[in-house]
Amino acid sequence: MTHSRLRDTDDSKFHEDLKSAPLVLVKFAGAWCPPCRAMQPTIEALVNERADLLVLSVDVDSEQQVAQHYGVRAVPTLIAFRNGRPIGQLVGLATRTMLDKLLM
Repeated sequence: MTHSRLRDTDDSKFHEDLKSAPLVLVKFAGAWCPPCRAMQPTIEALVNERADLLVLSVDVDSEQQVAQHYGVRAVPTLIAFRNGRPIGQLVGLATRTMLDKLLM
């Protein structure tokens, strides 16, 4: 990921990354997941339009500690955080409208 507000994170730096912006969307996904890949252009458009948003991507296969902590059982799972606290969650392929509502 090349966008500075769209980046991968891992178990060791997740909580530090979470505190680096007031509004954070965490995408729990797997490389093998077609709906996760299908949603990527929508997420990229969203982060390009919203200067207040940081998107973190967590690979559920390699970063199982964070996924387990947040009870992720299916991918994609998106969890929005405001000031480090979860404010909402979506499971499955989400539309732009669903993402906009989640981040209100």
